[in-house]
Amino acid sequence: MTSPVSRITLLAPGCFSGTDAQLPTSFKTDSAAGESDQSSNTIESTEQATQSIQPSLPLSPKNKSKVVKTGTACLEQALYQSLLHHTPALGELPAAALRLRTLEQSLAAQHVVCADPVHLLPDKDNARLIPPESLAIEPAETKALIKAFNALVKDDGLRLYAISTTQWVLTGQPATGLDTWPYHTVASGKIAGFLPRLHSAAPWRTLITEAQMLFHSHEVNERRRAKGLPAINGIWFWGGGALPAIKDGNSTLSSGTNTLSASINTELYANDAASCELATYLDKPSLPLSAADEFLKSCAGSAIPAQSTAHIVIVEDTLYRAWLSGDLSAARLARQQLQSQWVEPLQKRVGESSLGSFVLDGCEGYALEETFEPASVRAGSREHSGNDRGHRWWRILQRFIRRGSA
Repeated sequence: MTSPVSRITLLAPGCFSGTDAQLPTSFKTDSAAGESDQSSNTIESTEQATQSIQPSLPLSPKNKSKVVKTGTACLEQALYQSLLHHTPALGELPAAALRLRTLEQSLAAQHVVCADPVHLLPDKDNARLIPPESLAIEPAETKALIKAFNALVKDDGLRLYAISTTQWVLTGQPATGLDTWPYHTVASGKIAGFLPRLHSAAPWRTLITEAQMLFHSHEVNERRRAKGLPAINGIWFWGGGALPAIKDGNSTLSSGTNTLSASINTELYANDAASCELATYLDKPSLPLSAADEFLKSCAGSAIPAQSTAHIVIVEDTLYRAWLSGDLSAARLARQQLQSQWVEPLQKRVGESSLGSFVLDGCEGYALEETFEPASVRAGSREHSGNDRGHRWWRILQRFIRRGSA
């Protein structure tokens, strides 16, 4: 008999945060708020997560559950960890190098960083970042802004390229001192504490200022303002880290009492190009997200066969992308679909003992792990009685977050 897959990890950024939380397009100046540094922004985000969590993704009453501290703060980090590789710091992610690998015609660039278009909304002595997903950027606008920027920096040997309307990269300047986090981790927050602060990052601070001055009066933004659209008035530079060594024999993935070795066979199911490209670079198989759904349905009612894979990683970021785009209705629908299409079926698999464990990772520093619990053990646990068990995950997760922010 073929042994079942030992673990399925579902990376669903934002799944533990309420979809009624403030959206990027609804920023308003808070006259009572003072200057915010990087640490205070982090604390505010943690408190907001605690307050907005709703018991809408209950754990199965048949399974044993626990909260696991992951040590990651975004999808990019969680993906490295799930693929059993060393996890880069937020300011050292090689996102730009992965973007270049997705191009049909690769660019031979020694230095490359992500340079994403954003709207910086003035907020007292600070500014709030509105992500590119919510700006409805047209291809012609991208082309015009990039052309203007390249004319400005061509004598310095720099060049800006568009991967898409929302993803740009800059080549020609070393990422020295550029410790900025991914733009989406800063969205909905003030940026002062997240700008490059090291002395060696002076060229980046200059470039940020030059881009703002150039874009402010550009005709693209004059037309956008006339239409009532937010200006594309800034570039967020990040992700200039170097790609890691492909082989990392010391990597492990720890989740509670379970530890997966780097030698374990891991397979990725995802739709976004960056996740698939990372898997390819790390020599891990990757398939479209639809293939995971088809695979699980094909083995309904039986143990999930291990075949050559003992760990499956699924990336489902529809909810997070809807939030970034400012579409509350789409975010609510995505949360419901996440529950019905992925969470409940995988919980059922664990309860049937056809799956070793199921990890739901919100990519915010914590995850929920479910493992099979024998009926004899469940019967003796008061926590499994009545409706109390259905909301247990919310309470333990809330306690965990509060301890982490204390």
